[in-house]
Amino acid sequence: MDLVGYYVRYLAIYLMFGLTMAVSSIEKLTDPVPRWFSDQFGGTFVADVPGLDLAWRLTGALEAVVPLVLLVSLVTLETLPKRRKSWLKLGLGVAALTFAVLAVGRSITSELDGAAGLFLYFGAAVGALLLVIFDESTYREP
Repeated sequence: MDLVGYYVRYLAIYLMFGLTMAVSSIEKLTDPVPRWFSDQFGGTFVADVPGLDLAWRLTGALEAVVPLVLLVSLVTLETLPKRRKSWLKLGLGVAALTFAVLAVGRSITSELDGAAGLFLYFGAAVGALLLVIFDESTYREP
């Protein structure tokens, strides 16, 4: 039963972080900059450096890294209990970084409720990363 729980939690990690970031990145990489983004960041330094369009696309690119790295993790069979999970840990680290960047963006425009919500996502990414590190030490071959 422990093994079933192991695979269920990894399924949840891959789905939660992979799909969340994939859907969000597709929007940012394919759609034009939305009005709300221009309204929110138009009066900040982001409008000047790097510029609103580039900031929108860079955020999308950062988000796109997560599902790509998680896909590499799946292909290399890191989900197996006794495997090192280097790609998965990298993906979760990039997810945490992405949520931190998004939270800072919300903070600089005084949208503190949104920043607080992103802080929770950041915490979830760090928590998942710690779980993976723990599992890696628990299931390692002697």
